[in-house]
Amino acid sequence: MMRKTAKLLLIFLVYVLPVVSAQVNNRSCRRTCGSDKTYRYPFGFSSGCDIQLNCTHDAVFVEEFPVQSVGQDTIIVNVMPKCNRPIDSFRQLFGHKYAPTARNALLLQNCIDRISPCLIPKTMVQTHFDSLDCTSGSGNLSCYSDNTTRGFMNYDNITNSRCQYLMSSIMADRLSNSSATSTPVSLEVAAVELGWWLQGDCKCSSDANCTKFDSPANGKPAYRCRCNQGFVGDGYSSGTGCRKGQFFKIKKEN
Repeated sequence: MMRKTAKLLLIFLVYVLPVVSAQVNNRSCRRTCGSDKTYRYPFGFSSGCDIQLNCTHDAVFVEEFPVQSVGQDTIIVNVMPKCNRPIDSFRQLFGHKYAPTARNALLLQNCIDRISPCLIPKTMVQTHFDSLDCTSGSGNLSCYSDNTTRGFMNYDNITNSRCQYLMSSIMADRLSNSSATSTPVSLEVAAVELGWWLQGDCKCSSDANCTKFDSPANGKPAYRCRCNQGFVGDGYSSGTGCRKGQFFKIKKEN
């Protein structure tokens, strides 16, 4: 009986206590949207969260764009095909702690200047978007990709393209600079990948590694944490940290 109690106490200390402590430390951050959408550190839906998302009618948004998924390094948002959407609306996806990555290709319209060729083949763009008739007053469709800011898109470059409308986007597993006709491994239509980060010096769990880089938003130090192999959790000292990936098995004692 004492051995079973000791194992239960160990499980509580290793698994439960860090979660409870993190909840207390982050009580100013509301992490639940609706009844079944709970996001882990650093995401949440109130001003006390390190990265604040919007919760509207049980749906999650980055500004006006619905969130498809949130991962260890990225946020995937949907940009559904739409005629005459002002290109300035894309600025909403450039935040202090997130920005579109270079794996995105934008479908732009009514471009005054000729823009550089998109790295996604034209036939693929036509296959997915020709059914949407935006030709009236919107100009021809142009595909734009950008990899000038260390893996992120540069908003100034987008506006310098002098295009008027953002129709949609395509996210690719790989955009190769070697050839304008290079075929990505896979495509996700009407989606934009955002890379996210926290600012400052690394504040990771002792069982996590830290990836440092310069923030594409302001050039200041930024980082992300990831638990080491064999551990699970968010990896952050202000979150739930890291813990062993498997629970102990407790034998039933007679």
